[in-house]
Amino acid sequence: MIRVPPAQKPLRRLVSRCALVLVATLAATLAAAFCLAAGDAKDDKAAKLDINATPENARHVEFTTDEGTWMSLDVSPDGKTILFDLLGDIYRMPIAGGKAERITSGLAYDFAPRFAPDGSLVVFCSDRGGDMNLWLMKPDGSSPRALTEEKDAVFSSPSWTPDGLYVLARKEETSKAGIPPVELWMFHRDGGSGVRIIKKDALHNSSGPIASPDGRYIYLSGRNRHFSYLPDLGDGLWNIYRYDRRTGDLLKITAGPGGGMRPILSPDGKRLVYARRDDAKDLLVQRDLSSGAETILDRDLSRDEAEGFSQMDLLPGAAFTPDGKAIVYWSEGKIRRVDPATGKGSVIPFTADVSLDLRPLLRVEKPVGEPELRVKLLRWPTLSPDGSLLAFDALGKVWICDVKDGKAGPPRRLTRATGREYAPEFSPDGHSLAYVTWSDKDLGQVFKVRLAGKGAAEPVRLTKVAGHYANPTWSPKGDRIAVVAGTGAELRGQQPESDPYYEIRWLPSEPGPGGAEPRPIVAVEPIESLRYHPTPAWSPDGERIFFEEAVPGEKPDDPKKIDLVSVRLDGTDKRRHLRFVQVEDAVPSPDGAWVAYVSQDDVYVTAMPQAGQEPIEIAAEKGAVPVYRLSTEGGGYVGWADSGRTIVWGIGGTIYRQRLDRVREAIVKAKAEEKKKEAAGGDKGAEAKEPEIPKAEAIPVTLSVPRPRPAGSVLLRNARAITMKGDEVLAKADILVTGNRIAAIGAAGSVKAPAGAAAFDLGGKTVIPGLVDVHAHLHYSAFEIFPEKKWEYVANLAYGMTTTHDPSAHSIDVFAESELVEAGEMIGPRIYSSGDVLYGGAYAAQYTKVDSAEDALHAVRRMKAYGVHWLKVYQQPRRDQRIWFLQAARQEGVGATMEGAGELHTDLSNMVDGFTGMEHSLPVRLYKDVVTLAARSGTAYTPTLIVSYGGPTAELYWYQHANPHDNARLRRFTPHEALDGLGRRRPWYPEEDFHFPTVAVGAAQIVRAGGRVCLGAHGQLQGLGAHWEMWAFTTGQAMTPMEALRTATFSGAEALGFGKDLGSLETGKIADLAVIDGDPLADIRQSEKVTLTMKDGVLYDSATMDEVWPEKKPLGPFFWQR
Repeated sequence: MIRVPPAQKPLRRLVSRCALVLVATLAATLAAAFCLAAGDAKDDKAAKLDINATPENARHVEFTTDEGTWMSLDVSPDGKTILFDLLGDIYRMPIAGGKAERITSGLAYDFAPRFAPDGSLVVFCSDRGGDMNLWLMKPDGSSPRALTEEKDAVFSSPSWTPDGLYVLARKEETSKAGIPPVELWMFHRDGGSGVRIIKKDALHNSSGPIASPDGRYIYLSGRNRHFSYLPDLGDGLWNIYRYDRRTGDLLKITAGPGGGMRPILSPDGKRLVYARRDDAKDLLVQRDLSSGAETILDRDLSRDEAEGFSQMDLLPGAAFTPDGKAIVYWSEGKIRRVDPATGKGSVIPFTADVSLDLRPLLRVEKPVGEPELRVKLLRWPTLSPDGSLLAFDALGKVWICDVKDGKAGPPRRLTRATGREYAPEFSPDGHSLAYVTWSDKDLGQVFKVRLAGKGAAEPVRLTKVAGHYANPTWSPKGDRIAVVAGTGAELRGQQPESDPYYEIRWLPSEPGPGGAEPRPIVAVEPIESLRYHPTPAWSPDGERIFFEEAVPGEKPDDPKKIDLVSVRLDGTDKRRHLRFVQVEDAVPSPDGAWVAYVSQDDVYVTAMPQAGQEPIEIAAEKGAVPVYRLSTEGGGYVGWADSGRTIVWGIGGTIYRQRLDRVREAIVKAKAEEKKKEAAGGDKGAEAKEPEIPKAEAIPVTLSVPRPRPAGSVLLRNARAITMKGDEVLAKADILVTGNRIAAIGAAGSVKAPAGAAAFDLGGKTVIPGLVDVHAHLHYSAFEIFPEKKWEYVANLAYGMTTTHDPSAHSIDVFAESELVEAGEMIGPRIYSSGDVLYGGAYAAQYTKVDSAEDALHAVRRMKAYGVHWLKVYQQPRRDQRIWFLQAARQEGVGATMEGAGELHTDLSNMVDGFTGMEHSLPVRLYKDVVTLAARSGTAYTPTLIVSYGGPTAELYWYQHANPHDNARLRRFTPHEALDGLGRRRPWYPEEDFHFPTVAVGAAQIVRAGGRVCLGAHGQLQGLGAHWEMWAFTTGQAMTPMEALRTATFSGAEALGFGKDLGSLETGKIADLAVIDGDPLADIRQSEKVTLTMKDGVLYDSATMDEVWPEKKPLGPFFWQR
């Protein structure tokens, strides 16, 4: 997942093209609202996590380095000492260089030191308090104290006013996540909440502030435009501004394409030194502020972060010496000085002893391909009105099972149909079940089945016209059924997620012969939620339909809210009842007094008063009406049973039910006891504990099916085999596959096949292990109502991709589709996923509020119930939050991946903390310090060059050098609309402007230092994108073809914990492989010429994706190929 700015595009598309698709933020946080939440009690005064403490079972890393990555530095007021940061510690050394002394240590990440004008204090940034705040210490590192203690903001680029009383710094709000504006603030050294100097309305992003010697002016870098992955550099993306502290005037003082970045001032205030772009180079420029004349001091400055997220500023901090005769700065891994009068430069040599304690690496190994598949995800679970029957969707079919004494019996199929069945819903009398179907050939219909004893009658089709249907719901009398209908995108050759809106329609539950044509009620745009389709609900009298509708924020940057509205059956008389900050599945109770709903993957219930035309706000602490949280470890598909007395929901493979009266009684009793204690003279200052709500009844459901396995043997003869056992290459080899595993591999003619084995002569071709994409995005499409063939899956398999991990996908979609693949009900690679990310943006449907280890444990258990392999911790801003997630993941036996969102300090601290994996690029050129840490940390690094941060990406490079739009294989498996975005028209860049080769070199350095680097294609161009990523690894002075192939196979399998079964061609391993018509070791670009793909022992013709062994099965057309 790429880091995403707020208010751009829908959440469900947030992982497609990095240049074109960005995420929308959703609605404001619910956390404080649910003051009556079940199981949410905690002591806010509990001891904080000690970030700097040496952890148990720490891994110790020591080395000496004479170069560093992105080092901010400062010179002491007496000119004798340099302070600099390196890997999260601060060092000091003499101005002439030499051996550096570390003055801060521990696991906290400290950076950006700045001396106070009198030299008595140093300000720096540190996450030792949990979040990245401003700290003060003495110049020897002693007596550190927090200057700021923010929990929802981070700071960078501190500097002092000349009187030494105030610290200037950038402040970035983190509660929204995404890419928010960055403001300039000022903090008194003695404390206080700070003074905002430059608001986001005046300058969208302020950076690198420095005060003039007389204190009147603040010079800074600024960017007016919002963030873009394809920024316009024509007039300088960033420029130097001067802010007048007396008048408040803000003046831009640079112009032109090169812009201006990271200003510093001479001690006399007469000269301004800053960086600017010149073509693809960064220059260090000096301007005489009196005449305006400029001179170039350095023509080979390290590349800036102007096109990145720049959270550690556009360039590291630099400084003049006190006499103004030298500028000391970092560039190209070294500390340098330059004489501003002559332009003569030199290196200030240093060595630093690095000593780090790393938290234990979180690693999870699991077997692949066990013979039985246990279904973990039941969708649309629904109980009959009397609670005796449970219906649900799994494996693309509707199942029912008996429920007795709180236990579910063995599930059984509702029908004998072979097509897809979804969204079951019981009639009010419990005698019938409505559901929808889907067929790639015939589209979908609405059906009902009369239930009789242990069996069911033949299904009756209710709709006359085939289409895209979802979420049928019965009217209170059972005479009508409301249903969600698409507008026919599939009939236009488009994807269902391309529908601009859906319609809620109704039809009679007893139509005439041939079915009825549903009557439209209202058009509804999908809201930002974990479920895609609207979920209509009936009013108690059956005369109105309820649904959710997004409401724009009052200001352009404000998030949307969501109203629960209702209309008559003719679409008129719209009424707004409740307003939420984030909600889905809102269902009024049968008497209309309550609403059960889902928010951020948990279940709640609130009162619904009748109070005129204005909606009641549901989200404020101590709000207008009570809000009860019924689940703490996930829940969805909420509904009512038992005539409205019971609320029902599901998570994973378990159904829950809770009586509303029990919840209310528990709350009333707890409040009464609290008042009684107060009346008896109890501690009025003590914090009230949250009432404990009775535990919901859990009904686990067990459904298991055998995984299909091919029978017989097949011999692949005379192939060049790149086995990935080290650098082993068998020039001419035979590979025998029996069932789904490699039975033997050896020199041609040495492997004996059993009688009756099939054989394929692969002379002149190369066999490699099946590709493994550790950062795949395949699932923000075809939501909930899955097709029989998913084009993203087929396209990847056609290009040799046999195993994928999707670290951001809606849980209810990805795990259900994964089970379809595992059960043989859908063709595709293996699908593993994190499900919905554990997101730190409080406005998103996936927001996960974490203020304690307990919170993190609840969240991890929620995701484990879905079936995650690795968690995805995404833009959780605080270090303590991320560590709590790791602790919980370790306890629950799941891995954890993350991305630092283009923030180098976050990436490195996550490696120190022991994350299993890390997606997206370390955004700058790497040197020995970061290379060594990344390699020794053991964290699997997936740089995802195809959307590499910091400049034009590998995706844009290959679009510029290839023509995927007219690629016959792509067009066979990819909708035309998916190829047009960048395939027809695209930006053009000079070769030297591309930044991904720099990232590729860093990845190669990590590999050669013993680290693990993996392939991630990010879903940018399904199938071919993985090969583009491989090719990108070999650009410039980066990887060899063998190293690139290893990232795409064995490294990914090992990283995911599947190395015993996948990733190499060895006897006993699962038979996943790709046959290439060429030699990718001689020319890595031959890798795309995949002629055959074998996954789990089944062999496909990659040009058509017809199965050729053990059976011959044509793929057939996709639903959009009409």
